[in-house]
Amino acid sequence: MSAHFRDWTWFWRGTNVLAEEVQAIDRPEKHLVGFRIRATLNEILKSKVVHRLRQELASRAGEIAGKTEDGIYLVQVYDGPGWTPNTPFTHVVGKAVDRLGAVPTGMTAHTIPAGHFLRFEHKGPESRIGGSYAAMNAWMKDNQREQCAPFDFEYWGDIAKLEAPDSTIGIHLPVRASA
Repeated sequence: MSAHFRDWTWFWRGTNVLAEEVQAIDRPEKHLVGFRIRATLNEILKSKVVHRLRQELASRAGEIAGKTEDGIYLVQVYDGPGWTPNTPFTHVVGKAVDRLGAVPTGMTAHTIPAGHFLRFEHKGPESRIGGSYAAMNAWMKDNQREQCAPFDFEYWGDIAKLEAPDSTIGIHLPVRASA
């Protein structure tokens, strides 16, 4: 298991909310426009800054040219091994665009590289997503799979329903393609 993969077992010790099916997919490069911050997980949870940024992004979406999807991405970029809830890392909250061009004031651009990903699906309220990360961690270990790049990303299809019992969040981990 890669040292970059988050171990959330400390965060949620409840019902497994990860969907059973894991998909291996090849994804093309994806361009995003939105907001970038650097903070620890504990700071994010305490301040709810990612929640505020996704709300601001939704309200300012009309300023972003070339949007290709209705949902919002959360990209989490780690600096290296030894991640803990008190280790700062980069968070990007963005909308997918067809190409990078003019970026609205106060926003930034980010590109998710093309690659081979495992797609897991969190089912249920976003506040229980830690259980899904713990289950993903166990699945990766049990299946001898390793994350091959120091980032992951989530796709939130409808931010208004993130705490609903039937909410789904796609979680993507870059991995090496199986031979």
